[in-house]
Amino acid sequence: MLLAVIFAYAAYTNAQNTTISGKVIPEDGVDRVWAVNQTDSVFVVPDKGIFVLQVKPGVHKIIVIAKPPYQNLEMDNIPTEEGKNTDVGELRLIQ
Repeated sequence: MLLAVIFAYAAYTNAQNTTISGKVIPEDGVDRVWAVNQTDSVFVVPDKGIFVLQVKPGVHKIIVIAKPPYQNLEMDNIPTEEGKNTDVGELRLIQ
């Protein structure tokens, strides 16, 4: 029984360490960044354009909600693996 509890905790911990990160440019043009998949969604307010989203492993869509005069940005089919970070790099907003 104890082994089952340890395994479940390890699986939970790894899932909590699955992330998507990146940077939005210009940093003052972003309001928030969402990660969405078929069952979940999560958002963060970037700090100086930098964001880290904790997600469940799977395939996600990234949605950057921009402040005027910039346009929202979407990225589809971002795969994530359990316990790993997926860096999407720099996301440049356009006016």
